[in-house]
Amino acid sequence: MKVGTKSLLVGYHQFLLHPILVAAAWWKLYGFPWDPRLWVAFLIHDWGYVGKTTMDGVDGQQHPFWGADVMRRLFGDDWGIFSLLHSRTLAKRYSCPLSKLGYADKLAFLYYPKWLLKILYALSGEGEEYLKNNNMTDWDEWYEVAAKNNRKTLKGAHDGTV
Repeated sequence: MKVGTKSLLVGYHQFLLHPILVAAAWWKLYGFPWDPRLWVAFLIHDWGYVGKTTMDGVDGQQHPFWGADVMRRLFGDDWGIFSLLHSRTLAKRYSCPLSKLGYADKLAFLYYPKWLLKILYALSGEGEEYLKNNNMTDWDEWYEVAAKNNRKTLKGAHDGTV
């Protein structure tokens, strides 16, 4: 089974746990998510990882397109863009700001207990890829860098750019 699929089944993007934490992060950043379209976005924004051989490689970077296409078909172009731009990589590629979903997604990372993330990353194989991509061997060191990067991204959620 490919790492992207494993991520959705037993890893960081686990199809029930991750959307709940993204919703909790949204609530913290923007208030309770009353709009049902938000709940659909929380649920499916990362489902494009199914069948991907990498998380951060060329194929993994394409994962937002699946959820964006579904959101566009269901709710219109703005919702497709909202979902697509949850990715820092794609927002940067298209010279667009990260969407509010992206900020909630990055805060959700910080909501996972560190011990649980370590287990989920080990079960899915994501952790091995992230360590290799960052030329690191120590998971705790990698976690601190990732948490710092997400905190840095979150500054944009409060400086008027969303």
